[in-house]
Amino acid sequence: ALYHNHGIMVNNVHDTSAFHDFIGYEKNKNLNDTLNYYGIRVNDERDKSVYRSNPNFWATRPLTKKMIDWASSDVDKLFQLAEKQLERISGAKKPSAVEKSANYARLTRA
Repeated sequence: ALYHNHGIMVNNVHDTSAFHDFIGYEKNKNLNDTLNYYGIRVNDERDKSVYRSNPNFWATRPLTKKMIDWASSDVDKLFQLAEKQLERISGAKKPSAVEKSANYARLTRA
């Protein structure tokens, strides 16, 4: 949305999902599962039950206070997660994780 709506191109992306995959642990985990794995306090604002009543929860506009609290609490943990991942990834796997992250940044402009 940043690129398509505002012309903003992201660079030097650290895709936490890509790094988690290359570190060699379970794939397709949600953010709280990943935070827990790295010993980072999970996001208490997350409430997956909302999807049962509203599968399009994140398409709701304007954003509700609950949505803003949930999203901001997720973002608040991403720098700590990136730091932990960079500490743990092996030297041989790091270039592949960085490339996968860069590919994601390119895809956002497609």
